[in-house]
Amino acid sequence: MSKTALITGGSSGLGYVLAEQIGKQGYKVIIVARDKKKIDEAAEKLKRVSISAIGLSCDVTDEAQVMDRKVGHAMR
Repeated sequence: MSKTALITGGSSGLGYVLAEQIGKQGYKVIIVARDKKKIDEAAEKLKRVSISAIGLSCDVTDEAQVMDRKVGHAMR
């Protein structure tokens, strides 16, 4: 069974480093941040080093956005 990690703040800094390290261990990573351009760029950067990554633009403090972005569906 494959493992998936959901990482908030994944477009830069510690969140990105965590996504990279977990991804290198074979996890599929879903990175979430508010800035769509930055999260898309971060996901592409992870993919370039053979990490299975999905980037979602979402403010996780806003329940409506979380439900609208179907974060749970992305984890499947």
